[in-house]
Amino acid sequence: FQPMPARVSAGDRVRITGKIAHYNGLTEVSNISDVQILEQNQVVPDPLLLTCSEVENSFATDNSEANEGCLIRINNVRVVSGTGPLYTIEDDSGQCLFYIDGDTNLEAPNGVFSVIGILKQYDSTSPYKSGYEIVPRFSSDIILGDGPVFIKQPYEIRINTSSVTFEWQTKSAASAYFFYAKRGESLPDGGLLIS
Repeated sequence: FQPMPARVSAGDRVRITGKIAHYNGLTEVSNISDVQILEQNQVVPDPLLLTCSEVENSFATDNSEANEGCLIRINNVRVVSGTGPLYTIEDDSGQCLFYIDGDTNLEAPNGVFSVIGILKQYDSTSPYKSGYEIVPRFSSDIILGDGPVFIKQPYEIRINTSSVTFEWQTKSAASAYFFYAKRGESLPDGGLLIS
């Protein structure tokens, strides 16, 4: 066995000699006997843009898994459940799994974000048709949305006939303001309050 050289980095073209194996549905190279760096500093391909639904349904009707092992990106997602390292995220198309490897020291953000990562699989039940997940590699793989990152979303804590009090918490210092109007009146930003 020859260990992976420490100098391997994104943009290197590498030849790895070993045995193709499966681990809980994931195709991988095991029993590595040789590692060769063929080229360095090559252009890294852009991630394949997928939705949560496409990730969740990565097992095709022809029994192929064309996107497994690919670098992918999912835009505008939000964590809806999980405590780590495995979370469920969702976008407008549905839900999929989001896994944070302990070696990355990453944290699942609050609010809306986009994520880049490897599409992997962890399914312990044959015929291995589920368990697809996106796994970010670096802090730059998590792209936060505009505005503050909320640790606690805004919520009403007191209301009476003349005032309402909200409370929230953001990851870093931030300023905030509210627009308000009577029912049926236009808001300062041009919107109409209807509820």
